[in-house]
Amino acid sequence: MDYHLPINTHDTEFSSQNITHSSGPTKTEWKSRRPQITRLYRDEKLKLKEVMAIMEEDGFVATPRMYKDRITRWGLAKNIKKHEAAALLRLKSERDAMGKQTSIELHDRPLGMGRLLRHTKGKGLENTCHTVSSIPSYVRCKTPPPGAFITPFALSGDNILPTWDGHHPSDMIPISSGSLFSATPLLPDIMTWSGQSSEDAGSNSISHAVEEYSQMILGHVHGYSSREYSNISRPLSPPTGLKLQEELVHTIKAHFACTFQSGAWTSDGHGYTVNNISDIPLPACNVKFANYCLNAVGFKRRGLLVEFRRLLSKAFGLVPDILRAAHSRALEYLLSVFLLFMRHDLAEVTQLLRQYVAQMGANVIESHLPWQRLCRLLGIVETEIFEEAVIRAWKCNNDALRNGFGRFTHSSLMADVMYIRNVHGWKSRVEEEQLLRKLLGDFEERLGRSSSLTIRITPFLANNQLYQGKHMEAEDLVEVILAASRAKNSQVPVGVQLNALELLAHSQYRRASFLSAEKNIRRCIELVEQQWGMKHPWRLRWVVVLEEWLREWSRFEEANELRLKIDSIIGLDETDMEASQA
Repeated sequence: MDYHLPINTHDTEFSSQNITHSSGPTKTEWKSRRPQITRLYRDEKLKLKEVMAIMEEDGFVATPRMYKDRITRWGLAKNIKKHEAAALLRLKSERDAMGKQTSIELHDRPLGMGRLLRHTKGKGLENTCHTVSSIPSYVRCKTPPPGAFITPFALSGDNILPTWDGHHPSDMIPISSGSLFSATPLLPDIMTWSGQSSEDAGSNSISHAVEEYSQMILGHVHGYSSREYSNISRPLSPPTGLKLQEELVHTIKAHFACTFQSGAWTSDGHGYTVNNISDIPLPACNVKFANYCLNAVGFKRRGLLVEFRRLLSKAFGLVPDILRAAHSRALEYLLSVFLLFMRHDLAEVTQLLRQYVAQMGANVIESHLPWQRLCRLLGIVETEIFEEAVIRAWKCNNDALRNGFGRFTHSSLMADVMYIRNVHGWKSRVEEEQLLRKLLGDFEERLGRSSSLTIRITPFLANNQLYQGKHMEAEDLVEVILAASRAKNSQVPVGVQLNALELLAHSQYRRASFLSAEKNIRRCIELVEQQWGMKHPWRLRWVVVLEEWLREWSRFEEANELRLKIDSIIGLDETDMEASQA
């Protein structure tokens, strides 16, 4: 997932400052470039300087003032003013008091309540006297229609590589636990509208439902606090703030120490996690869970809310299997998805997932294990400090993996590169690049360039270069991977080869080399079908990418055919089943 994309724009600024208004693009040129600029600025959430840098690489040059003028005309402005946010919060409060549910849109796109609160510095309606007249014309408050899906938090940005690292099926095993559990019943009041008229919704406002559900789950979770399932000291009342973070870190250490000492986790000659019964590098449920969540976020960005709901339901349904398997990287996967949701302003979905992990942990994990207590703590950390707690927990997780397996092992490496990408990359792509290059150098020195572990770092570095607008550098790194895969006795995993092809396709797409981009993303789909079948989670990811591209290129008939395939892959959830029976 990509959030901040700092790139070197010194040359861009120099060239742009020397453009006169009369030498700028024509009206026809602006019109032809509008879809690309809209995608980069609005959909991918790039900064204006970054958009300008990418467009200049493609031969389109204009000044910042020209861009800002077009952005205003096209209705792409990202920001609202503090007094406008306060007025919107007041209007929503008034509608809640009347029993009306509210959807807020900025330029016809969902606007998150979290964003409004940030604009008012979290003070909500305190000391505000702004009226409806303060709300600009491009922001709308409306009552969603009956049967419509709701999540009041808008998304920001897209992704090239998933939040997790790539795995090929030899890295995955199925978890036998019967049919897929549907989590839809957990989300009725918060994530779906009831069938009743929106005017008759009464007190079922989003805030009321969240509060009611939160109290129910927290009460259930605290009911397990009296069980003696570890030797970790526990306070008489639920801990808060820094004390709770300390307990979380302490429990992670206890979880890893307990599992390593029991012999449940060891490392094979290739650096994969194994246990005393069978080799379990990564359960299939982990990979599916992460892919479902990433694709769900992409659907939300595009306004495909039914597909968003269905994939979230499938993702939630895999949580019990993830907790039962208790793989050494299970915590990392959960933490990465928490960050994915939080950084796309899906606060309520994050909270629901946290609570569900706590609930399922109590149900499927033996009460004496620290793993159960760890799941419980993830559900009760205060929302205001949860992101900080996740980052600290992830660092502790990685330290424990290195201590248990060693640094130059698969589990430790992948946990490290994912931490670098999602924590350091969030702050600075330059800092992320420096850390990845150092890591790559260390592994080359220790294991050699041809090692499968060394090669696994390269797609992350290529992805970093791509997001800095360094397309040629990214494609050069991709070629290193593909060349290594063609060598005799190649150690390059198939999954890494597919990630390289995907990166190449996205780089070509950003350079407007659309035919090549389409060819390579179709090749990804074909290879995953040939290698692992039609139901592999990566197939859905790439079919979704291709469908979006075809629609952008006005090839609607082909895009509609792919949409049918997407619907077939995702399938129906319990909400759909109930609707069909009504």
